[in-house]
Amino acid sequence: MLSGEEQFAVNREITQLEDNGYAYFNENKYPDAITIFEQIFNICKGKNIDPDKEIYLKLGIAYEKTEQPLMSKKNFAKYVYNTINTNLGHPNTHLFSYRTINQHLLQDLILSEVTVSNPATFNDPFDTPLYLYLSSTGNIDKNDDSLPEGLVAMLKKICVRSFVGDHTNFCNDFDQLADHINNQSSIQKPQIRREFYNNILMWSHYADSHRGICIEYSMSDLNSIEDKSIITQFVKVNYEPHNVALKGSRFLDYRHGFIDKHKDWKYESEIRLIYFNPNNEELHIGLPLSNDSKIAAIYFGLRCSDKDKKLIKTILKDQDIQFYQMRHNPQNMYQPIAEIDTSGM
Repeated sequence: MLSGEEQFAVNREITQLEDNGYAYFNENKYPDAITIFEQIFNICKGKNIDPDKEIYLKLGIAYEKTEQPLMSKKNFAKYVYNTINTNLGHPNTHLFSYRTINQHLLQDLILSEVTVSNPATFNDPFDTPLYLYLSSTGNIDKNDDSLPEGLVAMLKKICVRSFVGDHTNFCNDFDQLADHINNQSSIQKPQIRREFYNNILMWSHYADSHRGICIEYSMSDLNSIEDKSIITQFVKVNYEPHNVALKGSRFLDYRHGFIDKHKDWKYESEIRLIYFNPNNEELHIGLPLSNDSKIAAIYFGLRCSDKDKKLIKTILKDQDIQFYQMRHNPQNMYQPIAEIDTSGM
């Protein structure tokens, strides 16, 4: 470990190099900028210091401008990885997923996976602002505010999975991280509130009007993949009440590109799983569950058929999972109750 004086000297050297590198970059002297930025990486590697992720972005652009596609791809991939890798998600929490009973759900249950998908496949084009920007043609001036082609290619490789969960268990802002950790220190186990599995709109919109199910996951870290270029990250969605302009530079901000949604969706209390693999070419990818990330319970909708219940119980019969049946509440017709399901298979 470096002493305080040594750390100061290294930081000063890196800052001076960064200033020189950015000056060359802004003057379109890309080969000179590449030389300086690579020098910074060598210093950081030797001193076990993480370089500023913005240097990966500048290097990706510089290599793209000098027609070195492999090096450009490598640095854009590192930029996206380090942008996603906030390490701010709560590592142990319960998340909920409202599902229609179809082949996609059954495949997840049979294979013990959660499937992440490219946002380009989502029904709502406003779900992930970055993809709205990337898919837009006309009415948007991209001439001076466009994203580099190599970066766009990397961003399109990101996949997403949405859950319902407690936003107080997650922190997306480094400035709030200390307070978040202090607030969580006294919590022994996550609170399972009724609204997470009994959201009347979620049952209607995502669980086939109560013909489907709600899955409760006991979720921990899914970063068990040995390939260190691949990352998964849990983040809470921010709900924006104001107008948002479609400008390319805005989407270099990870929050605005992937985490912002309009306030009308706030009822979803969405926790988003972000998955990035720089070599991914698939629209849908199954991520394996484990002993630390597993299904804890299944809630059958009011209209879920006996046939579907039997099929799901048969698939999951060897797992330690609690089954519940949603039933009418005589005290409040708008709040069904979850009772332990005792019906046989």
